[in-house]
Amino acid sequence: MSKNKEKKKDKKYVSQIVVKKGKHEQENQEGVFNFDEEVILGVNTPPQTKGSSPKQSTKRNKKNKKKSKKETKEVNKNIPKSVQQERQKAKRKRMRIFKIIKIIILIAIFIALLCVFLLSPVFDVKNIEVSGNEKLTVEQIISLSGIKKGENTFQFSAREAKEKIKENAYVQTVKVERKLPSGVQISIQERTPAFLMEYGNSYIYLDSQGYILEIATEKLELPIIQGVVTPEEKLVTGGRLEKEDLEKLNVVLEIIKSADANGILDQLTKMDISDEQDYKMILNDGQVTAHLGDCSIIGTRMLYVKAILEDNLGIAGEIFVNMDLNTENPFFRKKV
Repeated sequence: MSKNKEKKKDKKYVSQIVVKKGKHEQENQEGVFNFDEEVILGVNTPPQTKGSSPKQSTKRNKKNKKKSKKETKEVNKNIPKSVQQERQKAKRKRMRIFKIIKIIILIAIFIALLCVFLLSPVFDVKNIEVSGNEKLTVEQIISLSGIKKGENTFQFSAREAKEKIKENAYVQTVKVERKLPSGVQISIQERTPAFLMEYGNSYIYLDSQGYILEIATEKLELPIIQGVVTPEEKLVTGGRLEKEDLEKLNVVLEIIKSADANGILDQLTKMDISDEQDYKMILNDGQVTAHLGDCSIIGTRMLYVKAILEDNLGIAGEIFVNMDLNTENPFFRKKV
């Protein structure tokens, strides 16, 4: 009996130990940190439904999107076409306006930046070069242009500078160029005196195109033109002879060209253009006057003038070559 009692006691003791041990393990298991049940900021992932994977959720989103599109289409079907068209037009109009505003803003920004860049001191005028001048000095041309050193090269008008320079009668053509970043090039072509006109005690300088270059007291070694019809009030610096005188001046240029070819240009003193049917060459300071007629076949007539001059060297008188040379012969008449 005693042995059975002892066995029962041993079993009871073991069962208590087992119970205690189970409770202890349960407590330890409950005390273990569970990542799925605890919330940690920045670590936990959103809970997923049972049996769902990322692929399944993506498929679900696609289905939802398709469903919403279908619903939108169904709603749009119920809207009249005219209303839909008006909405589309309004949408396109808004998009166009937005694009235009965007472009305008970009252009404005670009222009502002460009202005700041161009108005910087880098583009201040430092050098002004002048070429082609003979009569006028560099200082005169720069002064006429109105361009000043130190001003921004984009602040002056090249067109206005050209017009100011051309106010001088000696300037025939002018070109003003910017040589970036800080240079200006002025290229001119000057008119040169070709004839003189007596004007009281002074002389009018004319170029070959009939422009009045200057009125001065100095007599240049050039032929003097007589017999113009241009009114005296129009004989001013920068002006030009009348059309009739310009046409006659073209004939005078042909006479001078022929006289030069025959080696007698240095003897020419004056040209009388008062009668277009009888142009007159005044030679050797007025000793000899050659009547050229209307200056047709001027080359042949000038050959006769040269021959008669050589035959009557140093004798004052008149040479007549103003007839029809096919029927009449030129002649010389001594001054009485």
